[in-house]
Amino acid sequence: MSDFCVFVGKEILRLVTTAMYDDPLNIYREYIQNAVDSIDDAVLNGYNKNNAEIHINLNSSERSITIYDNGPGMPAKKFSGNMKMIGWSEKNGTSLRGLWGIGRLAGLAYCKQLIFRTKAQGEDIVSRIHWDGQKFRELLSVPHQQTDLSEIVERIITTSSESVDRELPSFFEVQINQVVRHGNDALLNKKIVSEYLAQVAPVPFHVDAPFREQIKEFLALHIDVSGYPIHINGESEPIYKPHRNEFFYSPKHQDRFSDVECFEVKSRDNKPVAVGWILHHSYLGTLKNCPTLRGIRVRSGNMQIGNEHLLSSIFPEERFNNWSIGEIHILDPMLRPNGQRSNLEDTPAFRDFKSRLVPIVGRTIAKKCRMNSRLRNKARLATERLKMIAASLDILEANILSSAKVNAVLAAIEQEMQHPQSDLTAFPQTSQKAVAVEFKRISDRLKRLPNINKKSSCLSSLPKTQLHLVNNIADLIYDHSPDHKVAGELIFHIQFLLSRRRIKKEKKRASSHRVNS
Repeated sequence: MSDFCVFVGKEILRLVTTAMYDDPLNIYREYIQNAVDSIDDAVLNGYNKNNAEIHINLNSSERSITIYDNGPGMPAKKFSGNMKMIGWSEKNGTSLRGLWGIGRLAGLAYCKQLIFRTKAQGEDIVSRIHWDGQKFRELLSVPHQQTDLSEIVERIITTSSESVDRELPSFFEVQINQVVRHGNDALLNKKIVSEYLAQVAPVPFHVDAPFREQIKEFLALHIDVSGYPIHINGESEPIYKPHRNEFFYSPKHQDRFSDVECFEVKSRDNKPVAVGWILHHSYLGTLKNCPTLRGIRVRSGNMQIGNEHLLSSIFPEERFNNWSIGEIHILDPMLRPNGQRSNLEDTPAFRDFKSRLVPIVGRTIAKKCRMNSRLRNKARLATERLKMIAASLDILEANILSSAKVNAVLAAIEQEMQHPQSDLTAFPQTSQKAVAVEFKRISDRLKRLPNINKKSSCLSSLPKTQLHLVNNIADLIYDHSPDHKVAGELIFHIQFLLSRRRIKKEKKRASSHRVNS
């Protein structure tokens, strides 16, 4: 008989709680995942998914979180045994999302009390298990104490039950009480929690989501993305995905979606391993102001895996991932999330999957980014040309250049005006209107440009030799200034001085006339 035995120490509990989840918000992902798994499992046995609801209540004053679902609940005879299991799950080997049997303990690292309550359909018992988070941390902090995992668990949990009306609806509830303040206290911040769940949880598209029906129709061939209604603090409107028709890609600049591209990713034997969609826009720059939208997101069971940077490596330049908006839904069971759900397991299947995404997603978006960058440069150059033309017109209207220079400037303007007009249709849509408006404004000014009439200008009182000298100076300034704007400023100053000189001369003449009269 072998005397070999396995000792599992208390530190394993630290690994599956405190060390497992580096972002406190991940606890919402774990409990929402368990809720929808329970609902999906019940649907197979006749439960109506349309009746399902998940409610989250954040109580900042009491520092508590409650996550409640009206799914089938857990039978009393299974409850105690299942809730004490660590590292094993009945879901393993099924199509459900939970695999590791550790997610239910996620909240233990962030609270003093973690309580689970449930009632199964048709039963008259509410089962309850209480995990003492404060005692858990005290036991882990004792150094050099060789304590078996099962002993630790027995010391920090208590179970109980109560009788209730059999007709009461089924439910499962997670209570996270006396939440420990962590960083910016995000766990109790309604806005932060809502934005997190809008990205990560399996929530539906908003009615204003661009190309919503087209995306849903395509994905429905492979996966159900109808989502689940998740309500926070009793609000009637559930959380929706963050996509809307228009968005601010920077604090002051807005854009809108122009098209959607749906695609399949197939394996070597031509079977779909994933499906996805990309929302195309103007690709005006990196989406600095869109942290909830940017990046190609990966989803398994319609739950997000990792963050927006997970697939950055499929792009020729990783920065292009921050220009993109889209999702990829995993279909192949060989592409499994890792224990933290921060990435997919690094397997040959995952590496092959990423290589197949390079031409479908990476190069496609990179090409659009570069093409739109070239178009924006063309629009920028056209705008600069039009500004220089407008500056030249300002100088012509000052009536201070020589006749020869005026004719030369008009000929140059006519030639320059051909460039914006011929290139207009090749500009990005966001630039076309602005260029067209400026082009028309300059065209109208050219039509109204009066004939140069020296007699009505500030030069009309100058002797011929002085007039010729001023014209030459103005021509030199026009030809040799860094740009026409600088030239205009100098010429306008000359015009101002000559006008003031003319006004003084006319006043002196008028005064002399009155004296003589």
